[in-house]
Amino acid sequence: MKVQIFIPCFIDQLFPETAFNMVKVLEKAGCSVVYNKEQTCCGQPAFNAGFWEDAREVCVKFLHDFEGTDYIISPSASCTGFVKNYYPNLFPDSSHYKAVKQTAKRI
Repeated sequence: MKVQIFIPCFIDQLFPETAFNMVKVLEKAGCSVVYNKEQTCCGQPAFNAGFWEDAREVCVKFLHDFEGTDYIISPSASCTGFVKNYYPNLFPDSSHYKAVKQTAKRI
């Protein structure tokens, strides 16, 4: 199974060993792990601060960064929950809505 990992900013900056351990566990479970070096953020900080337009820009980048894999794995429940539960609210009548729904199923 091919999985792509999403490493949120706080894991990257404060707990990088969590990311490395996550890769080890996934590979031991037989997963082919992909890490996109261009990934940045899920958009939650901007959204929570009320900057919804800025959040949408970051969310669109996230959608593009994580298209094309079976699953997206992340060590962050809040980021995962944001993608699953709030992306549809940010893109209700958008050309991105289909990608939002597909991404929510894969994360």
